[in-house]
Amino acid sequence: MFGTGVFVFQQYREANYRKQALENILKSYAGIIQRGGVTDALPSNLRVTIVKGDGQVIFDNEVEDLNSMDNHLQRPEIESALSKGEGVTIRHSQSKKQDFFYYAVRYGDNYLRVALPFDLELKSQLSNDNVFLLFFLLFFVAALIFVLVISDRFGNNISQLHRFATATDKGENIELNFIDNELGDISRQIAHNYNLLIESEARLAQEHQKLLESTETSRRMKHEMTGNIAHELKTPVAAVRGYIETLLSQKVPLERQQQFLLRCHDQIIRLSHLIDDISLITKIEEAPTLFAKESVNLLDTLNEVLYDLQEEITSAGDSVEDNLPDTLFVNGSRTLIYSIFRNLVENTLKYAGRGVTISVDLLAGSEEYYTISYRDNGAGISSEHFPRLFERFYRVDYGRSREGGGSGLGLSIVRNAVAIHRGEISVSTPPQGGVEFIFTLAVK
Repeated sequence: MFGTGVFVFQQYREANYRKQALENILKSYAGIIQRGGVTDALPSNLRVTIVKGDGQVIFDNEVEDLNSMDNHLQRPEIESALSKGEGVTIRHSQSKKQDFFYYAVRYGDNYLRVALPFDLELKSQLSNDNVFLLFFLLFFVAALIFVLVISDRFGNNISQLHRFATATDKGENIELNFIDNELGDISRQIAHNYNLLIESEARLAQEHQKLLESTETSRRMKHEMTGNIAHELKTPVAAVRGYIETLLSQKVPLERQQQFLLRCHDQIIRLSHLIDDISLITKIEEAPTLFAKESVNLLDTLNEVLYDLQEEITSAGDSVEDNLPDTLFVNGSRTLIYSIFRNLVENTLKYAGRGVTISVDLLAGSEEYYTISYRDNGAGISSEHFPRLFERFYRVDYGRSREGGGSGLGLSIVRNAVAIHRGEISVSTPPQGGVEFIFTLAVK
């Protein structure tokens, strides 16, 4: 390496020396022309050009039509003469269609430029002695081939590792082809382990993000539910307290006392239903595995609901068209399936109006799922409420819902109970009016 450095440096110095010598010769020619000396002593192939300060060529001894020549202010040798007083360059001439060795010097407001054709003769003057260079190159090539042959066994694998490291820094994936040798085996193992590490880190990051999102969602939902529960409990508790305080602080007629006690009883019943609903939806969302699974007959469960609510149905003047076959069995929770039908029927009783017809039908059945329609022809629900209808404590008509004793949890319980049975539920307005809930239940 040291010998190569010395050789290159010496060649560089010699080349610069020869170029400087030719530059000095051209400089002397320019001096003779500037002083008006004997021009017969100048070489016959010497090109002389005079350029004005604005770049216009006003004389060139080898070009007859000066108007055909471009402005020379941007020529490298002229630019150098402008900034340094003189300039040298080797380039191709557009007007003469050949290479020249140019020297330009500034005098007054103009530039004097002399040039010699950069032909074979001039090139040979600037060239170094190539015998030693040829010998050195042959020796270098032989040594290089020897080194390449020796290092090829390892060089390719190292190069592949370098490409792999560079690509991984940029987050890119590349195809690696390691040579089958000891280093290749090690390189493949390194790349494989690194890829496994990256995949593991990506999975951990995803799981961590999911955990954070889940934790935040759970915290937010619990906070909202706690606030909603407190708000819902406040109304019946305040009502009961008001009635009792009135009874204790005032002399109330016996008939009036009976009315207050009946209202207290209604509020306590409402409070009891609310607590039952809260307990059920909490269990559904946080401990769904606690619900025992068994073979449940859908028709029997629906009839049980209709029996329990027969008094309310009759009082509202409603009727029920129960069109479910008695052969529909699902492997699920009897408690939750009961809650699905009961909350849908209670929703109709509270909000659909009087004289409503309820229809329950099997839309489709397979070995995997049953699709069931629950429909009434009552007052219906505006479609603008559909996206939020299954949210906890959401009410279409807030004041009316409170008067009817609704907790705002019924349809949320329905949705979660359906989801536990690997089903889905949707709501729509049928052509004949009212509202229709279509839900699926997994058979097994």
